[in-house]
Amino acid sequence: MKATAGLAGVAAVLVLGLAGPTAAQNEEVEKARWQELYRALWEAVDEAEAKIAATQEKYRDGRQKRRLRGEEKALLLEEMKAARAERTKAREELERFPEDARRAGVPPGWLREVDLEREEARAAATTDAVPPDPAPDADDPLAAPQP
Repeated sequence: MKATAGLAGVAAVLVLGLAGPTAAQNEEVEKARWQELYRALWEAVDEAEAKIAATQEKYRDGRQKRRLRGEEKALLLEEMKAARAERTKAREELERFPEDARRAGVPPGWLREVDLEREEARAAATTDAVPPDPAPDADDPLAAPQP
């Protein structure tokens, strides 16, 4: 009899332990899912803009070197048109997403976190892109005199 009670207790612990994730775990999973969807939409916009920039650069380069003619020019212009259409579609989806998320009951702070990540990354990229002023060389005759 004692062995049966022990097995029932172990079975109860196993069932309770396997009952599934807690509400907090479910919320974290949902938060991660919505944020990943939002990031993917931003990435689609970024990729489309990068494709446009690359195509425009190819077009400018070809025109400057007077190599862009006929079918090559038409293909490049078609590629640029397709990239712009992609960007428009991606931006529209991105603009609709916060409203769709709100209707689904997603707290606005979840998406704001992604926006803040992007702002921080952009700020870091701009500060990394600007090199610091070099220290003046003491042997350089054109350098300003140091006090």
